[in-house]
Amino acid sequence: MEITASEAVKKEAYDSLRSIRKIQQKARKELGFLRNATIAHRDSDSPAQYRAIRDLDTNHIFGLASEFYAEAERFIRWMPKLIKETNTMSGLLGQLVAGREINKRGQ
Repeated sequence: MEITASEAVKKEAYDSLRSIRKIQQKARKELGFLRNATIAHRDSDSPAQYRAIRDLDTNHIFGLASEFYAEAERFIRWMPKLIKETNTMSGLLGQLVAGREINKRGQ
C-alpha cells in the first residue's frame, strides 16, 4: 500500500520500521536458544535448561529491550504526523486513487 504523505514523513517511517526490524532480528538471533530451551520447546535436559537461565546476561537483555522500546517510541511519535498528513482532502483522495490502482493490478 502506498502512503500518501510527504517524502520526509515516509522516510522517517521507513527508517523507524527498519530499525525496529533490525533490533527484532538481533534479539531473535541472540535469544533464540534461550527461548527454545526454556519457553517454547522446553529442553528435556533440565540441567541445560537451568544453565541457560543461570547464565543469562540480564543487563544485555534489558539493553536489547531498551533499544527496541526507544525505536518503538520513535515510531509512535511518527504516527500523528502521518495521520495529520493523510487526514486531508488531498491525502484521502490520494489513498483512494492508490487503492484503485492496486486493485486494477490485482485483477
